[in-house]
Amino acid sequence: MSDNLIAQKLEQADAEDQKAREIYERSDTDGFLSEMVSRLNAEKLRLEAQLISQGGVSEFDALFDLDGKVVDAKIVNTKYGVRWMVFSNGTPTGEFLPLKPARKDTLRKRGYTEGRVIRKATVVFSKGDLGSTRPIIVAVGNPTDVIEVLYTDRFED
Repeated sequence: MSDNLIAQKLEQADAEDQKAREIYERSDTDGFLSEMVSRLNAEKLRLEAQLISQGGVSEFDALFDLDGKVVDAKIVNTKYGVRWMVFSNGTPTGEFLPLKPARKDTLRKRGYTEGRVIRKATVVFSKGDLGSTRPIIVAVGNPTDVIEVLYTDRFED
């Protein structure tokens, strides 16, 4: 079943690439947006095929407490850079922590560590810098909905 779905996604991606080539060949600058959308759709379909081949899951960073329990937190952009935003029962606590600090003690002294987990995932379009758009793989559900913990402290060997 999943092999057929992967093949279908890849065929659709090839069709989008062909559509983009045709748009490029028959227009000058008028077809730019249509061509771009076709290329983005092709890229998204290929990422979806990749995700299906991985069983609908992917690896993600996670925040842990010192006992190794996953913390309800997500990565957000703030005026001070990219940070962990901590939640309690789905409500922001107001606590923001640095993402991937250079020193182990930066998070540890606050009672946390960073690690990696496997979670259910999907593909969405994300707004990038300067208004650009691209497809990315994102986690689905609550940050504590973990399928597997790969490691709980990125500083440990």
